[in-house]
Amino acid sequence: MFQNARIGIVLSTGFTPGEPTSPYRYNDLKGCPSGYNSIYCSPTVISTDDLKKAINDIPFYGGNNNDIALSMNISLTGDYNGFPAFYEIFGDKIFNGYGDRSSVPNAMIVISGADSSNVTQASNLLKLAGIQVFSIGFEDLPISQLHAISGKPSRAFSTSPENLANTIRKICTGDFEDFSTITSTPSTLTSTTKAITIPTTTVATTATTKPSTTTTTKPPTTTVDSRPFTPLNCSGAMDLVFVIDVCSTTEENLNLVKSQLEYAIKQNGIKWESTDNNTARLGIILSATSFADGVTTPYRYLDFQGRQTSPYQYPKLVTRTIHLKQVFRDIAFDLGTNNIGLSMNYSINGDYANPDLPFGDPIFGSEGDRPNVPNAMIVITGADTSNVTIPSALLRNSNVDIYSIGFEDVSMAHLQAISGNPAKAFLTTRVNLANTIKNICAGYLNDVPTTTPSPTTTTSTPVPSTTTTTVQPQPFIPLNCSGAMDLVFVIDVCSTTEENLNLVKSQLEYAIKQNGIKWESTDNNTARLGIILSATSFADGVTTPYRYLDFQGRQTSPYQYPKLVTRTIHLKQVFRDIAFDLGTNNIGLSMNYSINGDYANPDLPFGDPIFGSEGDRPNVPNAMIVITGADTSNVTIPSALLRNSNVDIYSIGFEDVSMAHLQAISGNPAKAFLTTRVNLANTISNICAGFLNE
Repeated sequence: MFQNARIGIVLSTGFTPGEPTSPYRYNDLKGCPSGYNSIYCSPTVISTDDLKKAINDIPFYGGNNNDIALSMNISLTGDYNGFPAFYEIFGDKIFNGYGDRSSVPNAMIVISGADSSNVTQASNLLKLAGIQVFSIGFEDLPISQLHAISGKPSRAFSTSPENLANTIRKICTGDFEDFSTITSTPSTLTSTTKAITIPTTTVATTATTKPSTTTTTKPPTTTVDSRPFTPLNCSGAMDLVFVIDVCSTTEENLNLVKSQLEYAIKQNGIKWESTDNNTARLGIILSATSFADGVTTPYRYLDFQGRQTSPYQYPKLVTRTIHLKQVFRDIAFDLGTNNIGLSMNYSINGDYANPDLPFGDPIFGSEGDRPNVPNAMIVITGADTSNVTIPSALLRNSNVDIYSIGFEDVSMAHLQAISGNPAKAFLTTRVNLANTIKNICAGYLNDVPTTTPSPTTTTSTPVPSTTTTTVQPQPFIPLNCSGAMDLVFVIDVCSTTEENLNLVKSQLEYAIKQNGIKWESTDNNTARLGIILSATSFADGVTTPYRYLDFQGRQTSPYQYPKLVTRTIHLKQVFRDIAFDLGTNNIGLSMNYSINGDYANPDLPFGDPIFGSEGDRPNVPNAMIVITGADTSNVTIPSALLRNSNVDIYSIGFEDVSMAHLQAISGNPAKAFLTTRVNLANTISNICAGFLNE
C-alpha cells in the first residue's frame, strides 16, 4: 500500500471570468475532493482509474489572473478565510495534513502558463519544509519565473503542452538524456510526486492529458539536436556570428544591449588579435530597416575578416580587441520590422538581390571563416514573427551551433525554434544579457537561471571554496523580501560618479518591483527599510554617514524637507531622491552608526542607531545590504558587532573594490558579491531567493 503514490491537486483559478484567484483544493493526499473538512471526508480517489478520471474532469473556470505563489503557499498553510469575491474556503493544508504519510518524501510539480506572482517566498518555504519543487511552463512563462518557482534551475522545464506528459515522465524516471537541466537520481523520484499546482486561468493545458499516454508520448521534433554540448571557446579560437535585432526596441534599450555586449567581451576574455589565430573572429548581422520603404534589410556589419561597414560610417578594419569593443559601441538604432529568419539565412547564403544595399557573400563558409575552428551563432532579439525554422535547420546542418537570447516581448517557443534546441534558448532581461552570454561560454545552459542567476554566474568572482577557507558559512535563511523584514541599506554615494550613482538608484528602484518589496504602514507583514548614505556633506571632506531613512519611515536630507514613508510608492521615491556627494567613502563608520548611533558631530549628528531603536520590530529578522565602490575603511569590527547582534550582512561591490574587502564586510564569503551596476537588481534578487555563493 505504501508503495503507491498519493496525488494532491491545487488549481490556480478564479471561479468566473474576471474574478481574482481563489486557489481551489481539487484533491488532497487522502483522496478527498474539495471541502475544508478532510477528517470526515469520504475519499473519491482510491485507485489509479479514479485519479485518471479526476484529472480528466478538471474544469476550466476562467478568472482574472494566475497566482502560482498563492497556490503554492496554500498547500503548506491551508486557508479557512476564503478569497474574494466568493470566499471559497480552501480548507486544511495538504502537506503535513491528513493523508500525508510521514515516511514518504514530499514533492510538488507546478504546471503553469503566464504568471507574474512573487513565487520566491513560497518556493523557499516549501524547500525549508523538505519538499522538492519542479516547475513546468509553456511559451508564455519566462524561464526566470520557472527557476524562481522551483528554486533550483535543474528542476525547471520550459516545454509545450503536447510534450507535458513526456516531461513529467522524465521527472519521474530520471531519464534526462534530452534535458541538460536535470541532475537528480531516479531513485528519489519514483514515488514522491505528491502535489500538483495547475493554473486553470490559462486555458486548459492539462485537462485532457491522461496519464495512460505517458508511455507512448514522444518528444516533439522541436527538441531534437541531441548532439553533446561543447561550450563555446570564448577565450580562445571561435568563429562566432551575432545576429542583433536593432529595430523592434527603443534606442534606450538598444544602448543597454550594446553596453552589455561590450561588457561580455571583458567578462569572458574574448580577444581578437589578427596576428594570433588562437583568438576569436566575430561577425555581426544587424536585423534592421535601412530605407524608408520599411522592408527589412539584414545588414552585414562585421565579418570574420574584420571588415566593419555601415550606411552611417566609413568602413573600418578590426584587428584588435579594442577595435571590437568600439564596433559594438557604434551600432546604430533603426526603425522598421525585425526579421531574424532572413538575417540568419543571409549568414549562410548571402544576398546580392537588394539593389540598394546588397548583403554580399555569406559570412559562414566565406573568406575569413577558419576551417578548423568551430562555428557558432548567438541571436539576440525582441519581438519577431519571421519564419526561423528553415534557416535554423540549414545552419545546424552546416555544423553551426545556435544560441538564442530574447527579452520580454518574444516567446520561449520562438527562441527554441531559432536555436533548434530548448537547452540553448534563453529568455532574460537586457540588464542580464552579459551574464547569459557568460552562461553560454561556460557551458551552463538551462542549468543556470537567466533573470535570477546564482551568484557564481552573476559575478566576476571565483567560487568561494577557491578564494577562502577561513570562514565557515552559517545556515542561510533567505531574506523575506516580499514579506516582513527590517533591512538597512548602506550606500556609497561619494566614491563614484553621478552617472554611476543614478544607475545604482534605478537598479534599486527596480529591485523593489522585482522582489515584491512592499512598505505599507498599516500592514506589519511588509518591509521596513533604513538607508544610510556614506557621504561627505561638508567642505572639510570628512565622511559624515547620513541617516537618510529609518524604520519609522522618517526620510531626512540636508538637501530636502523631511518626508514620511508610509507606502511602497514613497519608498521608490526615496531611492530616486538620493543625491550624489563628493568626499571619502567610509563603510566601516556607516555600519557602526547603524548599531551605535552618533551624537558627536555638531553639524550633522546621525542620532540614534537604526537597529534596536524605535521602529525596529522585535519579532522581525534584521539584515543589512552594503553597496559600495572603492573603500579602505576598517569594516571588521562593525561587521562583528552587527553579526553578534543577529544582523545578517550582505555586501555588493563593483569593479573598484576587492572581493577580500567585501568578504570582510559580510563576514561570510557566500554573502559577498562582486558584480556590475547594471546587474545590481539581479544580485539583490539572488539574495532574496537564496542563491548565494555557496
